[in-house]
Amino acid sequence: MCHYQTAVTVAVGVHDIVASAQVEDLVLSELEKLKNGGFSSTAVEAALNSIEFDLRENNTGSFPRGLSLMLRSMSSWIYDKDPFQPLQWTDSLEHFKVLSCLFLVLSRFCFPFCLSHHAGFSFSYGLAH
Repeated sequence: MCHYQTAVTVAVGVHDIVASAQVEDLVLSELEKLKNGGFSSTAVEAALNSIEFDLRENNTGSFPRGLSLMLRSMSSWIYDKDPFQPLQWTDSLEHFKVLSCLFLVLSRFCFPFCLSHHAGFSFSYGLAH
């Protein structure tokens, strides 16, 4: 029997916040919303559409696109594997979509338990430079 203790880590970056209690209250209220309703299917679908758009667009900014593709291929090519495999993302995206649907269903059951009053939260504050 496994005896693992899991912890939920939430990292929040804010700018020009004077009262740190405001941040803590905001984070806890958003977690409470997740506990009661989970993620909406439209939010998950929008995230998946955004990921798919980024993959299809293959925008490398000012970095040369051909060099970007070559470097992506090198990650498997130097280990005598298929250099075209890292460039094929459609199957991985379809698997990810299936997993996200499963996550959406499980989140309806798991978030209320994971974010219950038994879960402990700790907040640490630091200055970002």
